[in-house]
Amino acid sequence: MKITIEQPHNGEEEIIFRCNEIDAEMMKLITELKTPKTLAVYAGSVIHQVVPKEIYYCEVVDNCTFIYMAGHMYECTYRLYELEEKLGSAFIRISKSTVVNTMHIKSLRPGINGRFEVLLNNGETTIVSRQYVVLLKEYLGIKKG
Repeated sequence: MKITIEQPHNGEEEIIFRCNEIDAEMMKLITELKTPKTLAVYAGSVIHQVVPKEIYYCEVVDNCTFIYMAGHMYECTYRLYELEEKLGSAFIRISKSTVVNTMHIKSLRPGINGRFEVLLNNGETTIVSRQYVVLLKEYLGIKKG
């Protein structure tokens, strides 16, 4: 692979990919480039800027989207599918109402009825529903079985 870096003539930065095939690795790189550096969240009427990599998980409860971080919980105006798109490839859906940052997964444990329990680095646990177990295993490189 050849990498070329040029100064833009008109001041507008641009990234061009020339490839024979867009594979999973290329898509991951593109997603990371599109990932915002910060995300606006709310604690009451106060707006905070948080760094996506510090988010442990996002959850929807009663049509409200909550962002969970180490010692903090914030509310967000985005729908869960919008957060999945915005936050990048480290975030994966584990149920209809939860997206988790895979970089903060400490361990997985089989649960009841084909579900899994995820232990996060902050000590919290959340459940992976049956329909998302296979996707999470594939993402983490866990062989079936």
